[in-house]
Amino acid sequence: MPFFKRDDEASALLTAPNFVAGPGFELQAEMHDTYSYPVDGWYWFDSLDAAMVALAVPPAATSITQRQARLYLFKHGLLAGVEAALDQLAEPVRTAALIEWQFAREIERTNPLVLAIVGTLGWTDDQVDTFFAEAGVL
Repeated sequence: MPFFKRDDEASALLTAPNFVAGPGFELQAEMHDTYSYPVDGWYWFDSLDAAMVALAVPPAATSITQRQARLYLFKHGLLAGVEAALDQLAEPVRTAALIEWQFAREIERTNPLVLAIVGTLGWTDDQVDTFFAEAGVL
C-alpha cells in the first residue's frame, strides 16, 4: 500500500510504495498511520483504486452562477477589469452583454458574452478553465 500524489502539471498520479522524502519531511510506509495528510500533497491509500477515486481530477465546470463568478473575480481583483471590458464592447453587443451580466442566473463557458469578455481580457483557455473550476466551488 503506497503513498500517492496527484501531479496536475503532468496529469499523472505519482506513487511511492515505501517512503517519500521532501524538504522538511520524510514519510515512511510503516508509519503511514501516524501522519496528518496531506503532506506536501502526498496521501496514503490502501489501494490504487482508492487513490484514483480520491485524487481524480474533477471535470471542468461548463457553467457557474453569477454569485460564483463575481466572488471569484472580486477575490482575485478582476471584477473591475471585467466591468471595464463590458463597457468597451461596441453597441449593440454592449447593451446585450450588460443585460446578461446583470440578469443571467448562470454564466456558461460557451456563451458569446463570455467569449467576448475573455477576448477583451486576453485570457488563455487555461485561465478560463481555472476561472470556471475555482469559481464553481465557491
